[in-house]
Amino acid sequence: MIIFLSSSLLAQKPRFGLTGGISMAKWVAKSSGLTINSNSIVGINAGVTAFFPINSNFSLQSGLNFIQKGAKPTGLSEGEEDKIKLNYLELPFNVLFNKNGFFVGAGPTFSYGLSGKEKYSYQGNTEETKISFGNSEEDDLKAFDLGANITAGYLFSNHILISANYNWSLTNLMPGSTSSDGKLMNRYAGIKIGYIFN
Repeated sequence: MIIFLSSSLLAQKPRFGLTGGISMAKWVAKSSGLTINSNSIVGINAGVTAFFPINSNFSLQSGLNFIQKGAKPTGLSEGEEDKIKLNYLELPFNVLFNKNGFFVGAGPTFSYGLSGKEKYSYQGNTEETKISFGNSEEDDLKAFDLGANITAGYLFSNHILISANYNWSLTNLMPGSTSSDGKLMNRYAGIKIGYIFN
């Protein structure tokens, strides 16, 4: 099976391109049977993409993307505002079904946290702090984030690409946590426009 798939990928010409767009991200926290959704925050996404045809209707899509995730925590007092913006590198592996320019697919994503910042404001006073990534209890968030992704889009005859995706974490982002501590996970929806070169 692996040999057949490799031969199919090599037999057909891959296509490469550039993409960019926006993301609407939030956090989902789960603890003691309760699920709490944060408010969404707008970020950007940009990267390179590649399509590897398997046959006339199926292809493998991958690439490397810069994605901004994060959240606006809820439950704040009047006059308080809190924004958390996180910068990730993300590697997707989507299996796509293609038909007449349209495509739809799904697959895993592997993300790594590069940097982050929390901007907290109260009655006109603003404080910014850096988010630390790591696996120790002193860190704010785990750096690695395994996700699941669904995507759909259209490739025009002039090589312009438009697509949308929704991604959710399968990883608990809380460092040093156990199942009894609850879970914290990223979610984001993205919209992209791009150009495919060949």
